[in-house]
Amino acid sequence: MKRIWFAITFIVLSLIMCVGEQIYIEDVYKDFSSMLSKAEYYLENGKKNELSTEVESIKRYWKKHNNILFSVSDHETLNDFG
Repeated sequence: MKRIWFAITFIVLSLIMCVGEQIYIEDVYKDFSSMLSKAEYYLENGKKNELSTEVESIKRYWKKHNNILFSVSDHETLNDFG
């Protein structure tokens, strides 16, 4: 009976980790996508000061989340993206 509970516990913890990972990646993607859209808008409208500020913000955001994304995502995709 103990083995069954161990297996059930392991499966539940694995599912929780997978769901947590997907939520984290989705949140990072939404934030990063929003920042890139702002930078694109500033570039198209010639707002150089705002653009440079947004680019620096994007760089800080990427450095902050880069290590975690590399541990949970496909490395080749991130290398192409970054």
